[in-house]
Amino acid sequence: RKKEIMMMMQWTIVLWIVAFLMRPAVAVLQPLLFINAGGSAFNDSFGDEWQADDYFIGGKAMQTNASITNCTLYETARSGVVHYNIPVENGLYSIELGFAEYDANATISDRIFDIYLQGNLVFAGFDILKSAGAPLKASILSNNVAVLGGFILLELRSNVSDPVLSTIAIYEIMSSGAPREAAATVSSSVTRAAMTTGHRAAMTIGQLVVSINCGGDAFID
Repeated sequence: RKKEIMMMMQWTIVLWIVAFLMRPAVAVLQPLLFINAGGSAFNDSFGDEWQADDYFIGGKAMQTNASITNCTLYETARSGVVHYNIPVENGLYSIELGFAEYDANATISDRIFDIYLQGNLVFAGFDILKSAGAPLKASILSNNVAVLGGFILLELRSNVSDPVLSTIAIYEIMSSGAPREAAATVSSSVTRAAMTTGHRAAMTIGQLVVSINCGGDAFID
């Protein structure tokens, strides 16, 4: 009887090891590069180091004397039709773009522009004011891209008035539990409102609309 129990325990351990090794890979974001568009080097309250504006073609640097709600990083920007060619290794990246509408008297549809990544239209007719909900308030757009040619290609094209861009945050999409090249090739986009002094903290701000337990009953976690 003791021998049978020992064998069962050994098989249980083996099954746990196999389950651990076969667990799904989890995508993780590795901070790579933070750019303060239109501004100088800046260290935020989370210790993130934002480098001075670089890798751009066109546009002009601008600054507001007004205070952006809880986010001084967004008080500088690059405006106009602008291209960024940012050198990176080929791979998968999450790109976060930060914006703020500087005109305190602006209304929705006063500033509309298109955003391209890798030559593909990813945000059509983007309106900063509509996204942020108010002037002088930060907003973030996020999109995942696959880089094959050694550069992240970002372009802002005007529809109504000049585009305005305050920050570019680049994260490499890595995979825990699997080789780097096996990282999931997902593509997504989301709009979030930045409400704190750290750009990174904006990633945790959002309003839960609905949670669905796929294939299961109602559940409270």
